[in-house]
Amino acid sequence: MDSHYNDLLLSLLVFMALVCLGLSEEGLVPPAPSSALSRNVENRRRLLGDACAGVWNTPATYAGETYTCGARIEYRMQQGDSDHDAKCRVASEIPSVCGACCGAGPAPAPSPGGSGFTIVTHNLYWWNLFGQRHGANFFNIFGGYGPYDIMFFQECDDVNYINSGLGLSGQFTAGVSQRAVSLAWRTSRFSMLEQGFRDVAEDNPNQYYGKRGVSWARLRDNTTGATLWVGSHHGPLSVNTGGKDGPEGTAANIMQLIADTKQSGDKVILAGDFNSDNNSAEIKAIKDTGILDHRAYEWMDQVFTQGLGDATTTIIRDTGSDHRGIKLVFN
Repeated sequence: MDSHYNDLLLSLLVFMALVCLGLSEEGLVPPAPSSALSRNVENRRRLLGDACAGVWNTPATYAGETYTCGARIEYRMQQGDSDHDAKCRVASEIPSVCGACCGAGPAPAPSPGGSGFTIVTHNLYWWNLFGQRHGANFFNIFGGYGPYDIMFFQECDDVNYINSGLGLSGQFTAGVSQRAVSLAWRTSRFSMLEQGFRDVAEDNPNQYYGKRGVSWARLRDNTTGATLWVGSHHGPLSVNTGGKDGPEGTAANIMQLIADTKQSGDKVILAGDFNSDNNSAEIKAIKDTGILDHRAYEWMDQVFTQGLGDATTTIIRDTGSDHRGIKLVFN
């Protein structure tokens, strides 16, 4: 045999060995279907040595069911998610246990009696989710992402019904609710100092549902003694227009409300469905004031803060709403 033939034969043997190990010359072989899936996932995990290995067999509870992180990831892959998407989806579903599977450590949770706290904002799509589907699996899914200390809701016809369905009746105080905008806070953690509601915008005539406002409250943190100004907002239609006042006008109205009602030293949390995405002129106008930090966003849903420390963000999925929720855990 000449040397060229020997080189070809050697290359073929190396290639076959790599295939037997679950590799190709380009990298990992795509996951095989059905019974081979679990074995190949384990091979990939072992060969890559990724951070997910440390929690792969760790039990985690999601939507009332207990899985291991690895079992949940494999399930998501069977539903069609890629390896990366499955890991990141499970990491967002169960961040306190499986967060390492998407390149981050577990999300910190406030320790009992500690200074940290958790907020959540969510448009509830009430007319459909509760009016037609009677809540579907909302309480199991949304509750599974808890616990929460302050909740901001939009398209919420009855915040006390939500508190009850989550098993929180008697534990949460509801703020002023108007125009299906509301908020609620854990009574043992926060005491209400002031509260109110103000209209800050109005829909355009071509998609008119009425005026739009902010439900706000000033709260004293019973653990730290700090005071917070918190506001839940549902913005005007049409999307990304700012409504009748335009994007800059609506942004100015919101900022004026905060200036009129907060007190010196108050930390600020403004959250909700702004009906304006991250690239809209309205959101840019709020950012340009330099007063609020743009903390998190998901589609039309935004969270702004002032005076608060680091936070870990989780996107709340599959509640049955046409929006996803945003959860923040402050250290």
